[in-house]
Amino acid sequence: MRVFNNEKVEAYDRTDFSIEDIPDGTIQHTTGAQPRRGLNARHIQMISLGGCIGTGLFLNSGQNIAMAGPAGALIAYCVGKYQDSYM
Repeated sequence: MRVFNNEKVEAYDRTDFSIEDIPDGTIQHTTGAQPRRGLNARHIQMISLGGCIGTGLFLNSGQNIAMAGPAGALIAYCVGKYQDSYM
């Protein structure tokens, strides 16, 4: 029993439609104002702070898992999942 069809079909072609096919009022014209791109000093500080905190959490959890061993890691995972299912 075949579930799928291996028949070759043509790919979508951009010439299948034209701009006249779009109903009037669908396209909204903008004034031409473009969003600015740039990072302020505050943005860079927050990115670096998040990187430091994330690295610390990652290394600290790895150290705790290594101290607990495989059984401790499994128990902690089960307790966390149990707690997560009720929150």
